[in-house]
Amino acid sequence: MGSVETWLPAGRYVDLFTGLVYDGDRVIKMFRSTDKTPVLAREGSIVPLDDTSADGHVRNGAPIPEAIEVIVVVGKSGKFGILEDDGKAEDIESIKFAKTEISLDQDSGRISISATTDALVKERTWSIRLPAFEGDSKSFDKLTAKIGSGQVDSTVKRDEKTGAVIIKLTDPVPSTKEVIIELGAKPRLQRNDIKTRALEILDRGQIDHDLKWRVWEHFEQKGLSHNIFLSRLKAFGLDEDMLDALLEVVLAQD
Repeated sequence: MGSVETWLPAGRYVDLFTGLVYDGDRVIKMFRSTDKTPVLAREGSIVPLDDTSADGHVRNGAPIPEAIEVIVVVGKSGKFGILEDDGKAEDIESIKFAKTEISLDQDSGRISISATTDALVKERTWSIRLPAFEGDSKSFDKLTAKIGSGQVDSTVKRDEKTGAVIIKLTDPVPSTKEVIIELGAKPRLQRNDIKTRALEILDRGQIDHDLKWRVWEHFEQKGLSHNIFLSRLKAFGLDEDMLDALLEVVLAQD
């Protein structure tokens, strides 16, 4: 397991690969297995990705994507503009950009994907990825997609690897149409599941089995104040890296 010490500016962040939520305005030490890297996005972030290669076939030449997955981190309003061109212009002044605006209104919980001006593709498949989105399968029925004023078919699932909720429109959308995704008012990031994440760290740790079991029992206890919990955790005499990895999870959120 490797580690990196980093400064997080004020705000709240999500690791896009693990779904762990962090409070900012501090220095924090992050631990990952050697095949993983922390990639954080702040509340209100909107990150569109080419989803055309979802079948595993990477295409050469960076063609205009016919499918886009948009990462949206709820918690604050945000917006992002996509500019595309066909690569045929001889200089920047003569480029005619296709423009698509994507926004999240935090109060209403509405994600808007505008119609594309000067579109380069006739239609496009859209999906929305919501890292660390609070809600269970029973609440997924409230997540709806519309084109104009009419509701359209979509699928909603939680990614088993990252914990993100993915909303995928079933059919491609004409580039001349606006897409609206309704999440419900004031969507929130979920609380970290500390016990499950601590168990994953302990399970990978190469430490005495009895010690591992005693530490796990400590995480199972209920009703301990924060300072008592931390004091007892430090009293186990764990290796520094093991202790710091557990503290990363315990202290990630207020």
